[in-house]
Amino acid sequence: MSRLDRYIAGEIFRFFAMILLLVAVVFLVVDYLSNADKFFAVGLPMKRALVYVLFRLPRELVQLLPLCLLLSILTALGMVNRSNELTALKGGGIGPGVLLRPVMLVAACVCLLGLFVVEMIAPSAAARVNTIRYEELYPSAVSANRRENIRIRQDTFFIHIREVDVENERMEGVHLLETGRDTFLPRRRILAQSGIFVPEGWMLEAVVIQDLDEKTGAFTSRFHPQWMLKVGLQASDFERTRRGAEEMGIRALWRYIGKIQGEGYDTSRYRVDLFGKTAFPFAAFVLSMLAVSIALRPSMKKNMAVGMGYGMGVAFLYWICYSFSLSLGYGGILPPVFAAWMPNLFFGALGVYGLLGVE
Repeated sequence: MSRLDRYIAGEIFRFFAMILLLVAVVFLVVDYLSNADKFFAVGLPMKRALVYVLFRLPRELVQLLPLCLLLSILTALGMVNRSNELTALKGGGIGPGVLLRPVMLVAACVCLLGLFVVEMIAPSAAARVNTIRYEELYPSAVSANRRENIRIRQDTFFIHIREVDVENERMEGVHLLETGRDTFLPRRRILAQSGIFVPEGWMLEAVVIQDLDEKTGAFTSRFHPQWMLKVGLQASDFERTRRGAEEMGIRALWRYIGKIQGEGYDTSRYRVDLFGKTAFPFAAFVLSMLAVSIALRPSMKKNMAVGMGYGMGVAFLYWICYSFSLSLGYGGILPPVFAAWMPNLFFGALGVYGLLGVE
């Protein structure tokens, strides 16, 4: 690495660290103040509130890393352009394309940092956040552990469900044990192959009911193709029992998709999340090329504020395109891999086109 590469990369890293630190502090303060009324309403201790806000930070930083890199490149190269250092490089026979090498090196480091946070830090932090959210901030009547095997106690029923498909309002592998209201001794056991959520309760399918004969102490079994169970739980109550994609890294999400696909469940939403986790960190390369093409324009030498405004606008458009593309993937309009990578391909092409116009 040449001295020029070390100088440019060091300047970009310096501004990147300052901008990232500033963004993190602002996020923590704003997030705490915006949720302060909820913390006070449920009597959440200050320590738990700070933990909740702090562990929300990794997921947001993943979204902000490319933006921070774009602003740091605009600042560093904009100052190089404004201080006539770029003119001196041209006078020495060095073209502005040489500046792209340290920029791409920094972008590679930021990309690896984003992948590391997505894989190692964000999942465990999201699990801690969801634990506080669902158990302390928004307690629900459903007492579940957010895994595939869901265990619930509702009134006099002890319920075990192997899987709940919230989108299609179905459940698989339903086992219920009904007890006495005062004695908690078993009175009835209900085994169902599957079931659907209806307004009146649960419509169970392929049901075996075992009733206790209090005189003999023996259970008698009977079979029903369908059987209505009046339980005050609907599909929306199980939304938080599903293991969200934000609680899994890339490898864990890949294994989870293979598992539930083998069980016959739809994995399209999880696939969009998987490819989104892999695609978004590479936005660092895309926005870096756009930042270089903006920072080295002659107009940047006269007014850096205009260039910074252009950069913010580009980042905002990328975020809008990325969110819209993922929505198309969730809706099944676009294939998952294309929905996640289309913004990178489109804005990457714009970045290459912009670099070709830099003199």
